[in-house]
Amino acid sequence: PHSDVVQREIVLELDRVKEECNRYRAYAEGLKKKLEEREHIDPLTEVYHRKYFLKILETEWSRAIRYGHTMSLIVYDIDSLKGVNMQYGPDYGDTVLRETSQLVAKIIRKSDVFGRYEGGTFLVLLPETDAKKAFPMAERLRENIMRQQFYAPEGAFSITASFGITQAFCVSNDTPELFVKRGLRALSRSKQLGKNRIEILLM
Repeated sequence: PHSDVVQREIVLELDRVKEECNRYRAYAEGLKKKLEEREHIDPLTEVYHRKYFLKILETEWSRAIRYGHTMSLIVYDIDSLKGVNMQYGPDYGDTVLRETSQLVAKIIRKSDVFGRYEGGTFLVLLPETDAKKAFPMAERLRENIMRQQFYAPEGAFSITASFGITQAFCVSNDTPELFVKRGLRALSRSKQLGKNRIEILLM
């Protein structure tokens, strides 16, 4: 009968509309997720910005206390970034920051957390890793950064980076804030002792 055909067509149309709605919903949720992720990213270097990095650090710190794990922090800073900006222009300084960040992101492990602290200073959190094991990673990063070539109209150039390493002691009076400060102090020592080197500071 005609009414059965009409009813079938209505059911099919409703199914089609429902399917389309689900598709749009999935698309909207995907966009929302991407937008939320972008809020945590430094636009120039495409790594986590400082505020979100420190938020992840708090979470990892709690996890380390719960399970009795340790973790390490690598802090590095691009040497003579000001000199690159002065000699080649700020666009080339940005290129150095962006391309160096891409290089580091490819080398570190998936479980590591990578963020920009400020300017040319970056943080790499290595969960379940002590300072001794963090050292080869820092050395690999240092060597790769040193080998990287950049190209300006005046010719090719390269840069170096200085590194500091510290280890978390998720007991007693240690805190995430002190952990980061130690890493920055280790970096500062590396700069003072001649740059393009790695210093470890545990206390």
